[in-house]
Amino acid sequence: MLFGKIKIVLTFGLITLLSGCASVVDSMDVVTGIGQISVEKEVLNDSTTVRMTPAWLADGTEEYGLNAYKLGARWNSESPGTIILEPSYDSQVGGGSYTSFDGITIKVNGDSQRFDKLGRTQLSSSDYNTISNTIYTESTGYVPVPIQLVERMVEGEDVRLRVHSLDGYEDSIFSMDRALGGQGLARKYLRDFLNAVDRQSSP
Repeated sequence: MLFGKIKIVLTFGLITLLSGCASVVDSMDVVTGIGQISVEKEVLNDSTTVRMTPAWLADGTEEYGLNAYKLGARWNSESPGTIILEPSYDSQVGGGSYTSFDGITIKVNGDSQRFDKLGRTQLSSSDYNTISNTIYTESTGYVPVPIQLVERMVEGEDVRLRVHSLDGYEDSIFSMDRALGGQGLARKYLRDFLNAVDRQSSP
């Protein structure tokens, strides 16, 4: 009986600790711009764009580390049935320079589909950083996906991604909201993104 009480206390303490860690990590994501949602109104076309900045993807290992590739998203009211998924790679994480994205394979509960890129990968760079003595680069791809599939991605029990690039591919386990250390993953933020899209779509 005593062991049972100790186990319950330890479990509650662990949950509280992880919740605290998650809260701190989420606050850091706000500061660093990871998975942040924005809504922009364009007066000329009377359109609305909802965007999610790139967020982390968990790799396919048992340790569930973080991949070099991240995933962002974009929706525009002029094409309400489509979401542009935005795979990205920055040299600050990967240590390389640029890459070119080819597409994304999405597997939801055993059903696999590949979607090809739209246009060219966007390449950008920062100004020279005098502290780190380097120039940070970023590569961003654009992959159109039906909104219904993205909705399945955030709800599916077994969701996996393969991001294809000029350098090969990276696989990720997408059916997780957080990594083991509490880091928020792309699925968590993509759910917030879809909620923002729904608010803009509602009459």
